[in-house]
Formats: sequence, structure tokens, C-alpha cells
Amino acid sequence: MAEGIDPGSKYFEQMMKFIDVGVHLIDRQEITIFYNDKMAETDGFKREQVVGKNFFELFPSLTNETSTFMKVLQSGTEIREKIQTYVSVTGKRITTINSTY
Repeated sequence: MAEGIDPGSKYFEQMMKFIDVGVHLIDRQEITIFYNDKMAETDGFKREQVVGKNFFELFPSLTNETSTFMKVLQSGTEIREKIQTYVSVTGKRITTINSTY
């Protein structure tokens, strides 16, 4: 994540409400630290069901090898516009075009 941006700040939260793109941020311990309303709509969750939760518990179909999040955390190299299909813990099958930084 860019230095100086706090996903818990009021400014960041407000900015995320105005964009029409799903944003899901996790830390190095695989815990969700930010999840906007557009991403919640896409995945079929409520934000409070996701923030503070382990990424792999929410999306058990993903692994270290298939998750763009994990590939970027391990390599330090961004991935842009990759089609990814995954299944949430609720059984919802989701296909997205992800850019992961």
C-alpha cells in the first residue's frame, strides 16, 4: 500500500464511497483491513462480515498459488487486470477482473 495512506482514516473511507470499483485490502497476516461497499456487493457480504477476518476463511477456494493477493505479497510485483474466479464461504461463485498491488 502507498506510504502515508491510512485505510482507517475518514478521508480514505469517504474517497472509497465515491468510486465504482471494489476495493479489498489485506495485511501481511492475511487479515482484511479495508473492504468497500462495491466489493461487498460483488462478493455478497456485508462489510462488517469481512473486516478483521482472515482472507482464506472468507474465500476458501483460493490458495497461496491462486490468490492474486498472495502472489503480490510474496513477489512484490503488481498484477493488473487478471480474470479470477473464486467461491466465497457462503458458496457464491464470483468472477472478477482484478488488479492487485
